Amino acid sequence: MQRCIKVYMKSLKFSLLFLALLCVCNVLHAQFRIAAHGSYINGTTNTKFRDVGLGVSLERSIIFDKMTFGLGLNYYFPTTINEDIYVYKKNAVEDSVKVNLQHQTFMVNIPARLKLFLKGNTEDDLNIYVIAGAGLWVAPNKSSMSSYDTSVYNAKYSAEIDKKTLTRISIDAGLGIERKLGARVFLFGEILGDFTATKTRVRTSNADFDLPNNLIINAGLRVNI
Repeated sequence: MQRCIKVYMKSLKFSLLFLALLCVCNVLHAQFRIAAHGSYINGTTNTKFRDVGLGVSLERSIIFDKMTFGLGLNYYFPTTINEDIYVYKKNAVEDSVKVNLQHQTFMVNIPARLKLFLKGNTEDDLNIYVIAGAGLWVAPNKSSMSSYDTSVYNAKYSAEIDKKTLTRISIDAGLGIERKLGARVFLFGEILGDFTATKTRVRTSNADFDLPNNLIINAGLRVNI
């Protein structure tokens, strides 16, 4: 027990020393960066989900401008997903009718990300960097279904509008490139894989599905301040 405590205290001292060093580097070489971008998102699973949105972010450079840490806010415009499902006649498995299931949703994403520059830094003319982070997704969802005769067919789903706010935590990783346009302005592009880190099974009266992993493409302008 005492040995574990000693090891823990040594690890704690090392961690505090490392954080202090980072703080010194941050004070000497700190720089803020703001960005605005357009975003395209593509669900990589069988959801047929596609959407576009807008985003902003604020970053701070650390470790001699070779890394940045930032927070962002992304809004994806309302979109509709249609799919056809079958309901079966009572006591007759082979007799069915096709009905339309419709999901209407918009999404808000709040990411926190680290960027490490493989080429250049926050000041150079051409920079390439890798991205790693996590994010919170919030998606108010409305599901509805075309009407059918529930006295003849099994009422597995409700034909009423069903409202539910879906949330998930994701982790993401990707690659970015930026090109300086002026003294402080950069044009940038990024591609990221966004992977669900929490349980994603969604059950409503109108649907039973998984929230997808996503491919995200961002492009916009970044400014050093």
